[in-house]
Amino acid sequence: MFTTVIKPGDIPELRGSLFDVLVDDEVKSHYYDPYEHYKKMVCRDIEALLNTKLDWNRFDGSLNELKVSSVNYGLADFSTKNLTYPGDKDILCYEIRDLIEQFEPRLEKVKVRILDNSDPIDRVVRLMITANLILEEEKERLSFQTKLNPVDHLFSVKELEHEG
Repeated sequence: MFTTVIKPGDIPELRGSLFDVLVDDEVKSHYYDPYEHYKKMVCRDIEALLNTKLDWNRFDGSLNELKVSSVNYGLADFSTKNLTYPGDKDILCYEIRDLIEQFEPRLEKVKVRILDNSDPIDRVVRLMITANLILEEEKERLSFQTKLNPVDHLFSVKELEHEG
């Protein structure tokens, strides 16, 4: 992990998504770390991707261009799935992994797993998403703690800090 500090006016090597360029609502302090800001943008974009729900109308599978277009941006409805059943847990993990690999080009080698919950009263589904963040000259392994609220089916995503 590196801690380069950039002064305002310097051109950071890491660029945000088009969305970030258009609506950069974060007020930058006199000094900020573009690398940490970049990771926060990725985390925010994963959360937005998971919380975007697909329309129930599906397109013909022969329309290959639509498979990778913004029409398919978002997660399919899984509210009818039983996430206490291992088969449905696996399906959710595969769908999230495929979705991130398709729509988040800054990440590669994505892995998703559901964490065990020993509290029978707690119905929150916790997932661990790990992936390589692609930087210009190197890659860093990131982990995101993801929680799925069982009531509104919304995800919250936060990056876990790595030691060392």
